[in-house]
Amino acid sequence: MLDLKLIRENPGVVKRGAELKGMRVDVEGLLALDAEKRGLQAKLQDLQTEQNKISREVGSLMGQLKKEGDAGRRAALEAQVEALKARPLAMKEEKAALEARIGQLEPEIDRVLLTIPLPPDDDVPIG
Repeated sequence: MLDLKLIRENPGVVKRGAELKGMRVDVEGLLALDAEKRGLQAKLQDLQTEQNKISREVGSLMGQLKKEGDAGRRAALEAQVEALKARPLAMKEEKAALEARIGQLEPEIDRVLLTIPLPPDDDVPIG
């Protein structure tokens, strides 16, 4: 099986190699699936980064909340903490949807990759 990075960097070579072997391959379709997967992975990483940032903010606010003596300020901090705690719940659902879609794409990408032959060596005669 060819490396996806090689196909990404040299789609013409891979397509031409398959044609020389008398095979039709869907390199563009594979690259589209790969681009979708990579985009979803980037979104997933962004969500994870945001979740980590929120967790740090909640931790910081909880520390301030423990030290705060003023009831008015304490109530405002509690409201901020609750608002921040609600955001990761919505992100969790979005992350699950992204992971599910990535899980659907991976076998499809592997299926297409298995149909792409190695390009013939330059020394090998055509036919």
